[in-house]
Amino acid sequence: MTEISEFHAFAHDLRHYLRQSITQSQLALRRSADQLTPELQSTLEVVIRAGLKCDELIKAMAQYSEAGTQPSRTWPLRRALQALPLDVRPQLDAVGARLSIEYSGTETPDIPQSLQEVWHELVTNSVRFRRPEILLEIMLQIRLEPERLHFHFHDTGIGIAPQHRDEIFLPFRRLHARDAYPGFGLGLPKCRKVLQSLGGDMQCVDSQDGAAFEGWCCLNLLEAAA
Repeated sequence: MTEISEFHAFAHDLRHYLRQSITQSQLALRRSADQLTPELQSTLEVVIRAGLKCDELIKAMAQYSEAGTQPSRTWPLRRALQALPLDVRPQLDAVGARLSIEYSGTETPDIPQSLQEVWHELVTNSVRFRRPEILLEIMLQIRLEPERLHFHFHDTGIGIAPQHRDEIFLPFRRLHARDAYPGFGLGLPKCRKVLQSLGGDMQCVDSQDGAAFEGWCCLNLLEAAA
């Protein structure tokens, strides 16, 4: 049994017992609400919220540990670029954001679906760390080289200070108070982990406004694995 398999087995059992605790707390609150003091009701509500958050954290950590460890199915780049706006439309529409994709090449190589998941995660991150007072614009630019696919991702969100551009790729590293933004600090580390598994990498780069990332993966590695 691999370490990842062991962790998933542990996470599965832990979530099972955690959900039992959450369910029993919810039942107690529902059935005995009229018999509980306001203080006890508030305590149970805190326990339930903390349990649900813990369950989300375990699930997120399991997904992070698995990122880049399994062979990824491939599909044509053109098809991926057509599907991405549809996949993220609910998130964009919820905040009135706009996504632009630029790819001027004529080739349509196969790319891994895990790369599509990286772009999806970056869009999610942009929506999460937007500036409410302005229109959120997200740009994804893609170019091909003989053996590599490069992308540049840029948004008009709150941005990332130069001194934090390396630490944002550390798991669980938050640049803001725990409750200021949703999430556990695993999105960007997971993106980098996926790209590194594809022979590439990702880094945060200079931007006049918002956040900007450069990423790449190795196409000949994908062909060899196909």
